Amino acid sequence: ANHSPWGIAYTAGGTGWVGEGWGANHLLAQVVDGAVLGPTHSYTWNPFFGPADFTYNANTGKIWVMGVGDRSCIHEVDPDTGVTGVQICPSWSTSQRGLAFDPDTGTYFAGSWNDGQLHRFDASGAILETIATNLAIAGLAYNSATGHLFVMENYAPNLVFVLDVADQYRIIGGFPIAGFSAFGGAGLEIDCNGALWA
Repeated sequence: ANHSPWGIAYTAGGTGWVGEGWGANHLLAQVVDGAVLGPTHSYTWNPFFGPADFTYNANTGKIWVMGVGDRSCIHEVDPDTGVTGVQICPSWSTSQRGLAFDPDTGTYFAGSWNDGQLHRFDASGAILETIATNLAIAGLAYNSATGHLFVMENYAPNLVFVLDVADQYRIIGGFPIAGFSAFGGAGLEIDCNGALWA
């Protein structure tokens, strides 16, 4: 089948979840070598665009999906049963793309190429910080052990930047991913061993 992946999450037990972007209406559970395991879950809120990036909340065992065009709420998905109906809807001013979770504080990061801003928010949807990064944010992944936030751009060239959250989100480096075309950046995730998946 021809797929257009965007969101990616890596759950406990070593299962990678890849989601369709831009009009498709299902999630795919995949193993690392790309073989589809199942189950397949529908996006029950019927998004017109997206969804965009995913993140895994290791504290609850749930995947969160960044909506696009629906106030950019994030939607909770149970890997076993599908969309739960639980949403978090912060009051940001533009549609978001990237999503990451910090298990130590129970907070989330969201960012967008629409305005280059990065937001940190809690489970109630309260925005705790907003930082101007001037990056074309498409995907996010957070390493809680190092305090580094990885930002996948959708730009030319297509780079991944490393931000130091403890130092006012200062950019400390960046790197390309071999084989990624210009404007090819989408979802980003970090697994339990610290490897990034894109």
